[in-house]
Amino acid sequence: MNEYRNLLATCAGSINISIGGEIDLDFLRALYEMRPRRLAFVVPRMFFTCDLGGFTHPLFESVTHLDLYHESGLQEDDIDLNWETWSELASIPVLTHLALSHSIACSILSQVVSQCRRLAVTIVAAYPWEREVSVRYSQNLGSADARVVVMVLSADYNGDWELGARGGEDFWIRAETFVNRKRAGEIDTSCYLLDEGTDQMTV
Repeated sequence: MNEYRNLLATCAGSINISIGGEIDLDFLRALYEMRPRRLAFVVPRMFFTCDLGGFTHPLFESVTHLDLYHESGLQEDDIDLNWETWSELASIPVLTHLALSHSIACSILSQVVSQCRRLAVTIVAAYPWEREVSVRYSQNLGSADARVVVMVLSADYNGDWELGARGGEDFWIRAETFVNRKRAGEIDTSCYLLDEGTDQMTV
């Protein structure tokens, strides 16, 4: 972990950051010295403690694209998955693209789309092995916000993130295209599932 903290310190001007795996307090504090525009990380429990600032920290002042992952139920003192805990998402000033793992979205998606009005796209993100859960979830959304995309991501998440960092068509752009096609009437308004594992869009 020290190696990664040192890397963050060396690359303090980076604007596109994706962090896999759990992060500790020292790592989070090193991250807080940066001002990225695109950020992905696994949300640790201590993130919501009052001395760290949560989503009101200056780290998020420039973030336009935010991908948050959390797997619930792994610890007894797990993060509270309710809007009261996560409501500061709505205070991120320039956030336009948000991705949430399934466990987070199941609890707060309706509040996210109603309170975060600047969002162009809200992705409920899943890996290929979570496809079955995502299909069921998308079918039970009913009449949700047009900006919602239940997206089964490609297996090569890191490669896709790097593609976007280099200016290519990453999952953010593909989700936005999906939303725009729905608004143009090219895709049924009741369709929320963008399944990149099968390269199909499924209701």
